[in-house]
Amino acid sequence: MQIASNAVDFSHAAHAVLLVEGERDRQFVTMLRAFRETGGLARGDEVAESLAQRGAGDVSRLARGMVSGEVLGFDWKGEVWVPLFQFDLRSMAIRPEVRQVTGELPSDFDTWAQAMWFAMPNVGLGERTPADALVTDLPSVLDAARADRFAVAG
Repeated sequence: MQIASNAVDFSHAAHAVLLVEGERDRQFVTMLRAFRETGGLARGDEVAESLAQRGAGDVSRLARGMVSGEVLGFDWKGEVWVPLFQFDLRSMAIRPEVRQVTGELPSDFDTWAQAMWFAMPNVGLGERTPADALVTDLPSVLDAARADRFAVAG
């Protein structure tokens, strides 16, 4: 009987993991769609190649930027993904505004949560996404990030 009980517990745990993975897949698709208008999402190695082609850095520059918080990247299914709204796509220069905004978000937001925040329509931005509003309305994006930080903090 103990074996059957463990099998049920394992099955329940496996089901819970699949539900979480399914939600991550849905969120990833949401980000793919949301970031399409601002350059899209690219794998880290593709971004590093673009940086190198434009003389703006290489894989070590990208890695340093991600560690320092200058560049937002997240893991999905063993790959690093980078939203391209963070770059001037002509030169691949990193937009410093992103670091300003992520510094205002709740401190417990990991890089996945930060990327999702940039991808979701925000009431404080008139239902625009923060990624869409970043270049044209930085003060409002910063205000929206602060409002969400205070809402999470309570």
